[in-house]
Amino acid sequence: MNFLENLMYEGFTFLDTEEFVTRTKEIHLRSKTNPDIEDEVIEDANPSDVDFNANTVIYLEEEILKERESLSKAISKAKQKSKIDIDLAIASNKKRQAFIGMLRELGKTKSSERIVKESGYKFNSEGNQVSYVYDVKKITTIDFDRNKVKKLIKTLSEQCDKVSCDIDRNMLNTEVEFEPKWALTDTIEDICEELENHN
Repeated sequence: MNFLENLMYEGFTFLDTEEFVTRTKEIHLRSKTNPDIEDEVIEDANPSDVDFNANTVIYLEEEILKERESLSKAISKAKQKSKIDIDLAIASNKKRQAFIGMLRELGKTKSSERIVKESGYKFNSEGNQVSYVYDVKKITTIDFDRNKVKKLIKTLSEQCDKVSCDIDRNMLNTEVEFEPKWALTDTIEDICEELENHN
């Protein structure tokens, strides 16, 4: 699937390059300023350095989409034969890992004590309202069981590792019945040139 993704993005790069998807004809009107010289016409002023054109890449992109869909169906069919629900296991592990990350951040929380200044108002001996400043001791304590958090991180991490091993083992041992259209060593240039030769 990664091969097809890379192939598709390489095709996008070609199609996103103006010089590749356009043809430029230049007419050098030299005779207007120098009657002794003839005008020159350059038919393809921005030639591509590959032996295929945008139509071939567009066709290839369409074929890649079909190939991805066929491969996805083959993978889905193979997963149904697996001993575990691979997609569910992957999704569950992602959630566990997100929770572990949050628990690790929570574990960094510490109790603290600090002095901050606050102000208030009072009436002085003359009956005037005046402000005054006083200290406030702020004591912050963690409101969770740190040991329980550490234990939960360890338990969930072990569970993630076990599920990951189960996923890997099942993916390695699950045979996908699929005949690829292209070899993994084929480049986009190889494939497009072959398409050009068959058309």
